[in-house]
Amino acid sequence: MNMDYLYDILGEDVRDKYLMELIDRLFIYATGSKLDEVFITQSDLYGKLERRSYVNFRYGEYTFISMLNHFGKEYVEALKVVNELNLSIFPKLILVREYKDGSMYIVIKIPGNVGEDIKWGHCLSDINSLPISSRQQAVSDLKKLETAGYLLLPKFRFSVGVTHDGHIMISDIPLVKKEEAQDFLDDIYSSYSMFGWFDDYYHLQHPDQKLRCHK
Repeated sequence: MNMDYLYDILGEDVRDKYLMELIDRLFIYATGSKLDEVFITQSDLYGKLERRSYVNFRYGEYTFISMLNHFGKEYVEALKVVNELNLSIFPKLILVREYKDGSMYIVIKIPGNVGEDIKWGHCLSDINSLPISSRQQAVSDLKKLETAGYLLLPKFRFSVGVTHDGHIMISDIPLVKKEEAQDFLDDIYSSYSMFGWFDDYYHLQHPDQKLRCHK
């Protein structure tokens, strides 16, 4: 484990002893399945580590996700794309650890997810009540993503959440290259409309169509 890297990416959070213990455990065990068992026990006995599922654990802003390599690598690549673009509506990739049983652990940070966990995927009313500036930030990030050649498949809607300080986050990142999405662009833009995707950007491309709002 590269400690210089950890100090750089975690900042002051390296002072959190329990977080560092969790990260240390990633490198102690030879298989991801064994680490799954350890994290389940940690969540059941001590309560500091919140178990969202048997393969998804949360400690404050940090999430530890167990995945099979194939799916995990896709998620990691998507995280790298959005992180390189510095898009604030997506998690930050912290660590990746692969195991000999064909599994991997991915550690991400969801800034602002403190206290009670975000209500993922059931937040349309929360989004509608946000200040316009918060929704504009989401639209701005999605436009930057599109400029880079990528869009989100509509299923992203099931992983949208709002932090307690009013920032939109999308935890799943089903990227598709824009060139490969030409047959269903309308569905994608319609799913973006929950954030206010209804400006001239859309109408310039679809001058004869009325806006189809997300419901």
